Amino acid sequence: MDSQIYNIFTSQELEKIKTKLSKLLLNSDTNVKSKYTRFELFNYDKNKVVDNELISVYDIFIDESNWNNLMSKFIHLEKKTSDYTLFKYKNMILNKLDDGKSSSEKLITYKKTIGPDSLYILSEVHNVDVSEFSCRDDLESREIFEHKILLSEKAPIYISFIHDKKINKFYYKLWFEIKEDIDDVLDSLLA
Repeated sequence: MDSQIYNIFTSQELEKIKTKLSKLLLNSDTNVKSKYTRFELFNYDKNKVVDNELISVYDIFIDESNWNNLMSKFIHLEKKTSDYTLFKYKNMILNKLDDGKSSSEKLITYKKTIGPDSLYILSEVHNVDVSEFSCRDDLESREIFEHKILLSEKAPIYISFIHDKKINKFYYKLWFEIKEDIDDVLDSLLA
């Protein structure tokens, strides 16, 4: 994994996450496959947290200059840039890329874990046919610009720098899909 990631997330934090995920996703005692399909890690401003039994809000946004500065540390790595419109309705998400292609996902369940400065989300997401997406008048839409950067040559671990153009906010996340290669991904998390 590229060492620049430790300018954003500490190695101790990633070690804790690796240990927790190893126990959860690589449970050889029961041989039961995890229901989770995606991992996402966000930093948040702990001074702006609202967390009670009715609502939880974490401010993951940073200013544009800080966003650019952090992204510049990864300029030497393989990057894919996407401009797309994201539509949401209940637990469905439809991505329409500028090149005309579309993909659709359904969020089944998620689990969030809160640390002192970061939160991670394990989610079960299924790809569904675009035709299953319910086109309704009450859709929420976002214009998204994303830089997806591959952090490891050995495993599909990414950091995405995202600009939500609708609200003009910037944020980033470390993420990976949970697939058959999850043991390689976890091994690479601190390599």
